[in-house]
Amino acid sequence: MSSSSCVSGNYYRRHLNAERRMPKQCWCVFVEEVEDIKSVISGMNKDISELRLNVARLEKEIEELKMESERKGDKCMSQGRFLRNVVVSGVGMAILCYYYFFA
Repeated sequence: MSSSSCVSGNYYRRHLNAERRMPKQCWCVFVEEVEDIKSVISGMNKDISELRLNVARLEKEIEELKMESERKGDKCMSQGRFLRNVVVSGVGMAILCYYYFFA
């Protein structure tokens, strides 16, 4: 960058500041505040990405728990059917014995 463009750039900035009627100190404070906000936003972005990872991990864990509960539910259903069959067979045998011995 040539020195004349730097001078004209500085002139432009000074002219712009004069139009806005803001002293250079105000602009320096403003720039510092913007830098502080940038660091806060950067920290928030890190927190958001960490939160997304945690949500993904929890979703995976929920899916695993659903699959496990479905497997346990199927097992309970099969055990319930077995128990029902045993009870029905026992009642059937009791009826047969009653008619055989007492009828």
